Amino acid sequence: MRELRERGVPWLLKQLPADPSVFLAFDCDGLTRLSSRRSRRWPLASLSYAEARDLLAGIGSRLVGAVFTEFVPALDVNDLCAVVAARLVSALVVEE
Repeated sequence: MRELRERGVPWLLKQLPADPSVFLAFDCDGLTRLSSRRSRRWPLASLSYAEARDLLAGIGSRLVGAVFTEFVPALDVNDLCAVVAARLVSALVVEE
């Protein structure tokens, strides 16, 4: 996270393979606001929504598959995680 914050999302995207071979495993608890709702503290190594959106959108046509984990509907206050996860999934949509 420190390196991502220092260098930015565009730098991180350049580290990914150029060929279409990216499988994304996204932990919803890795987002600052979502994980703080469950643990009552702000995790030090977490992504902001904007960082996550930019990262996922930047994968583009390299994406071959994705899974979103740590989404627990029973713990989802006001459906916040569901809405955020849906928005992030929509950032993965590749237009041809």
